[in-house]
Order: sequence, then C-alpha cells, then structure tokens
Amino acid sequence: SDKHKSMNINVNDWSSNGTEWEATFNHGLYKHPAVSVTDSFGQTQYPDIEYIDNNNVKLTVRGQFSGKVYFN
Repeated sequence: SDKHKSMNINVNDWSSNGTEWEATFNHGLYKHPAVSVTDSFGQTQYPDIEYIDNNNVKLTVRGQFSGKVYFN
C-alpha cells in the first residue's frame, strides 16, 4: 500500500533569515513524496520544496502560519 504521513507545523518555530522561514522534516517514507501544506484556516500554502534524500524534505515559506504538512 502507498505510504503517507502528516505532521502539524508552526512556522514560528522554524529558522528564519527575516524574510523566509525553513525547516527540514523526516517523513520516513523512503521516497520523494508529493508534499502539500495547509494553514490553520484550511488554505493551501505553496512552500519551496527541496528533497534532501528519500526520507528528508526541506520546506521554505515566506510567511508565518501554523497548519499541517502532508507527505504522500
């Protein structure tokens, strides 16, 4: 069966250079999954996505919010 995972996120906890926030996630799915992000209002967010390897993804956003990240 296809593996998937979701995680709660809070961009305020991510590292920032003042205009962008980034964080690395270990999803443990052993693949480059599709990544989608929604904020706490259910609105889709569009982070920059960098696949580090088959288990880790770095997301970069340009605004602060909390919500969920989905790996599929």
